Amino acid sequence: AFVPLACCWESYRAYLYRLEEERRRREVLHLIDEGMCVVDRAGQVTLWSDALARIAGCPRERALGRSIADAVPALASSALPRKMQEVAAQGSGCAVQVELPATKGSRVVEVRIVPVSEGLSLLWRDVTERARVERTLKRSEERLAPAAEGAIDGLWEWDLRTQGFYV
Repeated sequence: AFVPLACCWESYRAYLYRLEEERRRREVLHLIDEGMCVVDRAGQVTLWSDALARIAGCPRERALGRSIADAVPALASSALPRKMQEVAAQGSGCAVQVELPATKGSRVVEVRIVPVSEGLSLLWRDVTERARVERTLKRSEERLAPAAEGAIDGLWEWDLRTQGFYV
């Protein structure tokens, strides 16, 4: 009677250990601003962090056991699935920017794809604000470029060799 009871106790203890391990892993991942997911060799999501659920607008329950394109349909037409295949084939990581639709416009997300022993690890960072600032800066540069060229035309400078002014 003791042996079955001991086996049940060991199984229960192992179950409690796995639960505690999962709780600690989620606690650490919750503190990180970057989202993280792990995809196995078959392309199925095995880990989906809370931060990624917020960034992608996809709850963990909908992502686990599915491909990323199935979990977040907007990613199916992006460069992400192709880059994931390239990284899996070549074994070297890369980064790609993708746009995700959101309720208040779209979000720009930088995804770093890193090969790991069991598949791929994807680290997601929301770079929407940085992308918006870069677009605004580029538009300003394009708009002000003609004015800058015209301003240089009217400047006179002193030439030390000829001891005279030149344009």
